[in-house]
Amino acid sequence: MENRSRDFWAKVKRMRSNGGNSVSSVVDGVSDSNEITKLFADKYEDRYACVSYDEGQMTALRTEIDSIVNSGNSAQES
Repeated sequence: MENRSRDFWAKVKRMRSNGGNSVSSVVDGVSDSNEITKLFADKYEDRYACVSYDEGQMTALRTEIDSIVNSGNSAQES
């Protein structure tokens, strides 16, 4: 996956440096714009949502942030 990602960005760089303003109508064999959007969303999720985390720590962090935000809103309303 890492190598394919590097190849993708190398191709983007080449296209930009050649002054190409063209937009491909086919990405990984997909030509429908909605399907291309889904393809990119899926690749993004696979790439960036794979980081593991402790659910308990995330819940505690969210509770703390919510508390800070809510106390700030209360102070502004007074």
